[in-house]
Amino acid sequence: MNILIFKNDRVGDLLHHSCVINNIKQNFVSSKITLVCSRYNYSIAKNYKFIDELIVSDDQNIALFYFKNFKTFQKKFELVFILDGKKSSILTSLFVKTNKRVTVCYKKTKNFFGLNYNIYRPSQLILKLFFKEFIYSDENYENTEILYQKIYLKLLEKCNIKIFDNKNLYLLQKDQQNDFENLKEKMNLDKKYCVFHLDEKMNQLNNDELKNINALIKNLSKKLKIVLTTGIYSFKYENYFDQKYKNYNYEDLLKNNLNVDENQIIIKNMPIDLFAYFLNNSEINISFHAGPVVNISAALDKRIIDIMPKNKFNELGRWIPIKSNYKRYSFENINDILKDI
Repeated sequence: MNILIFKNDRVGDLLHHSCVINNIKQNFVSSKITLVCSRYNYSIAKNYKFIDELIVSDDQNIALFYFKNFKTFQKKFELVFILDGKKSSILTSLFVKTNKRVTVCYKKTKNFFGLNYNIYRPSQLILKLFFKEFIYSDENYENTEILYQKIYLKLLEKCNIKIFDNKNLYLLQKDQQNDFENLKEKMNLDKKYCVFHLDEKMNQLNNDELKNINALIKNLSKKLKIVLTTGIYSFKYENYFDQKYKNYNYEDLLKNNLNVDENQIIIKNMPIDLFAYFLNNSEINISFHAGPVVNISAALDKRIIDIMPKNKFNELGRWIPIKSNYKRYSFENINDILKDI
């Protein structure tokens, strides 16, 4: 039995839906699962034993991508799942031989001169013509009842697929353990520490909010050592924090005979599997709703603190893992974090 799954998005998105893919595999143990992934989430996808084959999409032209992987797409697939909601995935799936296509249809209500109308992705015509099973997701963020994990697990149940577990899955990679132990020794992480992740989600901060975040880091460091980490993208305030704290590329720390004893330190450019060791050994992981931080921490049963604008609570709340030790704070209430640690 061949099953094709499209998940051509980011690292956190794949981690968030890992339980969905694993439940599919557990229902069809002898099946061959082919995953269309992105160059971003490939680093996670390659470690999942329940995925048998990977096709990496590089955001190239849809036709070029299809013909590049023509041999695979010409196979007969008993099931095709669209788990990323992307137009490119939907369109590519239409040219795949299959008995059943399955997707979530995202519905958004718009207003035009006082008249409400709905936009659907995929469109109602494509949905009715090409998809055997589907379920709607209300993308009007006033609806606070929606969790994306629950939506996709409900979709599986609609396909008569039994749900065995609804927890994120991530396996620590042993080839990164020595590097972690080496860095841990050089950074004197023999006492409790907190991971505080900095990335492009901070670009929306104003100067007062930025100063409050920096004050929070200073105050937290009175209780725990703070390991500040950065993502793969540069961000607006990167230089601001570089000037405040000692910062190192992780490779420089590994190669050079350095000993770091600061209570706040920035470590840059860590690969995701090394970063996961830092998350796994911390007391608590704080970020600005960074997908890898939230979803790896949930998989490893670590405490999570999410910082975000109050007006984003409904939208980003849909991405909270079902099984997680999770708490969120608005920018206005970040000082309350100190009471939680």
